[in-house]
Amino acid sequence: MGFEPTICTRGFEKKFDQKAIEEIMSRFRQHLEIDLLRAPRTVDTHVRNAREFLEFVAKPPELITADDVRSYLAQHRHRHPNTYMHRLKAVRVFLRYIGKEEIGKMFKFPRLEPPFQEAPKDDELAKFYQALESLHDKAFFLVLATSGLRYSEAKSLRVEDIDLDTGMVVPHRNEVRTIGTKNTGMTFINGEALEVLKQYLKESGKNSGQIFDELRGKSGTWYRWKIAREKSGTKIRPKDLRLWFNVKMALAGVPDRYVDFFCGRARRTIIARHYSEYSPGILKEIYNRAGLRVLG
Repeated sequence: MGFEPTICTRGFEKKFDQKAIEEIMSRFRQHLEIDLLRAPRTVDTHVRNAREFLEFVAKPPELITADDVRSYLAQHRHRHPNTYMHRLKAVRVFLRYIGKEEIGKMFKFPRLEPPFQEAPKDDELAKFYQALESLHDKAFFLVLATSGLRYSEAKSLRVEDIDLDTGMVVPHRNEVRTIGTKNTGMTFINGEALEVLKQYLKESGKNSGQIFDELRGKSGTWYRWKIAREKSGTKIRPKDLRLWFNVKMALAGVPDRYVDFFCGRARRTIIARHYSEYSPGILKEIYNRAGLRVLG
């Protein structure tokens, strides 16, 4: 599906308004979802930023010039490099979609230095866990910490995705995915997480469907974690648990290719793709050897 100016902008040559922008964004969203098989979060981000760009230039796509892109990016030049990079990514994808890829290639991505990261200490995790008030939040915390899953993946887990006997977790995907940096693999949760999860499922009466709530605001996980941080005197965020998982796996001597697999990252090396076994039995043995413990 390519960009067709006679379809997307027909009738808007004299009046390029919000209606015209939304029509183009609708087609651009389809392009991202169907042609490029981008993940929902990536689609939303690219569409949001591309819409901002198109509203800024305020002209039909076929009239966009390098100067328009330069002017748009100039307003983000002194913001955080990540902010600039995400805006430029969306603009370049959009320009390629409308047949102006060469313009996009003129603009370079900022060079980002990897941030220094320090994983939370074991005693901090224990303090934070004790500060969580509900069995729901305790179960979610332990699942997140011992699986290596991303926050969104853990939140969308269904009862059917977890083997309550072995602790094996296979996150589901409703959409088709292509090879990229994020994939759905297989991971596990440890005995602590499995025990608390079973308690929560029994208490809640859930035997199918989504396990954890998607509430927002003062009823949501982010707010409840904020309260737990204040009570425990820690600074733990969901993504810190993924870092903790990676560090613990590394300290236990688990090869990178298996850590990547547990975390749902793409297998990039020849050994990872062609000379490693990823059967449930082997993965379970490797996971168990790490001896993950959150509560001591």
